[in-house]
Amino acid sequence: MSSFDEKVALRSFQEISKLLSSTMELPEILNYILEEITRVLGLKGGTIRLVSPKTNTLEWMASVGVSRKYVEKGAVDLDKSVAEAMTGTPVLVLDAGNDPRMQYPKQAREEGIASMLTIPMKARGGKVIGVMRLVTSEPRQFTMDEVDFACAVGELGAQAITNARMFEELTKELKYFKGMVDVAKFW
Repeated sequence: MSSFDEKVALRSFQEISKLLSSTMELPEILNYILEEITRVLGLKGGTIRLVSPKTNTLEWMASVGVSRKYVEKGAVDLDKSVAEAMTGTPVLVLDAGNDPRMQYPKQAREEGIASMLTIPMKARGGKVIGVMRLVTSEPRQFTMDEVDFACAVGELGAQAITNARMFEELTKELKYFKGMVDVAKFW
């Protein structure tokens, strides 16, 4: 059983919030988020995967405390892997190695994953753009405070992802318009 420390969680949340305005790259921010949440909640590790509408899968973005083999186990299908998280609700799987909602229960057992808490990462407007999966090596029932903290951190992660996507789009538009100005100079 965990002992959730609200002061430690608040300090961690504040540090993660500061990163959103930093110059760190998105993968670094997401890895830091996972490192912090696993430290604060005393977890084995976690992953962050983003929704790919083209393939209807969750694509890997970051991970901490799980093996490369586990991360690369195969495509994570939205419809086969704890699908209810895509509705915006956190999902707890107490026995990851035997739960029918798990797409890869055998790989979870091999990785030593007992329980998994899947946190939807919601962008503005509540649209789920990805999931943060938090895993334990022992069966664990998370407290409401822990779930609330994980959801708040998940929203910060979603904000970082949204900001990075907007920055990338603006950069592309800026390059396009600079190209147009360069072409116009020759006329």
